[in-house]
Amino acid sequence: MTIVANGNPYMEAVYPIPAEPSIFEKKRNGREVIRFTVLGKYADVAADFVDNARIIIQDNTDNNAIAEYDKSEFSVAGDIVDHRDGRITVYMGKPTEEEKEKAHSAELEQAMKDWKAAAETAEQQLRAIRAEAAKDEKLRGIVDKIVEAK
Repeated sequence: MTIVANGNPYMEAVYPIPAEPSIFEKKRNGREVIRFTVLGKYADVAADFVDNARIIIQDNTDNNAIAEYDKSEFSVAGDIVDHRDGRITVYMGKPTEEEKEKAHSAELEQAMKDWKAAAETAEQQLRAIRAEAAKDEKLRGIVDKIVEAK
């Protein structure tokens, strides 16, 4: 099995506790968490398993096809444990409801700022057109008709 984090592949390693699988989902402090134990260098793993990492599990099926499972919903970086033998265990969590609401509020706030900036830009452009039109009698008449049509 291969775990791909941000485009970089890591081979699955045996988790240090024989009774537990190397990939394991559970809840930890109210957060859904997935644990991956991979073979690699700590620095590489730490660079790839970060907040909002794209994580894919690739597994060979019976007919030699590769099945892919997207685990990118586990987008909050957690602990990284170096077992000092080439195995690294990484914990990634799902955002909590509170974190999702906070992110959604931030997105809405940014959308409002963007909309306000666009409206201000349009208003400035309209003022510039009106100022230009004021210099020309024909253009002033056209702008007046447009304004009246609103």
